[in-house]
Amino acid sequence: MKKIALLFLTIWLSGCAAAPVIRPHRIRNVALDPVAARTIRRIAVFPLYDPQDLEGVAERLSDIISLQVLKIGRFKVIEPTRVTMMLAQKNIRPGAAAEMTDMLEIGAAIGADAIVTGQVIAYRSYHYYPERLVNREEPAIIGLNLKMVTLKEHNVIWTASDIFNGFDEAVAALAPADERWKVRLDIDFLSTLLIQQLTQTLNY
Repeated sequence: MKKIALLFLTIWLSGCAAAPVIRPHRIRNVALDPVAARTIRRIAVFPLYDPQDLEGVAERLSDIISLQVLKIGRFKVIEPTRVTMMLAQKNIRPGAAAEMTDMLEIGAAIGADAIVTGQVIAYRSYHYYPERLVNREEPAIIGLNLKMVTLKEHNVIWTASDIFNGFDEAVAALAPADERWKVRLDIDFLSTLLIQQLTQTLNY
């Protein structure tokens, strides 16, 4: 009996040891000038350029960026509606390509020390395809390339980029355990998760 009990204990311990430890994903594509960044207090966040031109995506992502930058606690974010109004005066539609000179001019006019802008490099909502033999699903995917440009010297003092795939277990590990299912299915949740990680690289 002792041998049987020992055998079951060994098998159980082996099963426990086999469970892999998933390390949370880390943002690696980051460049920051911390000396220049310490002089920045007021930031204007511009709607991102969205090559797919998906309705409302650029503005929604920019709102999330504004909120996450504000949560860092070291910056004041200029009201996004002021940026949108100034873009409208120049006939620049949110999500469309905009000249850096126009954005810097708007940033100066509304009293920003720096602007945050960038591009949507990947964006796909979750899709499920019922098939006759094997059901197929495509997870949510979001990719962003962000940068901060100073108004004084027009220098790029921060860049951060990454792509989050909803099937990536390391990405899911960034979310609370009871919400990890959203990473695959909810593009807004995944977008917020990515932006949280990108903007945290400013929290030096």
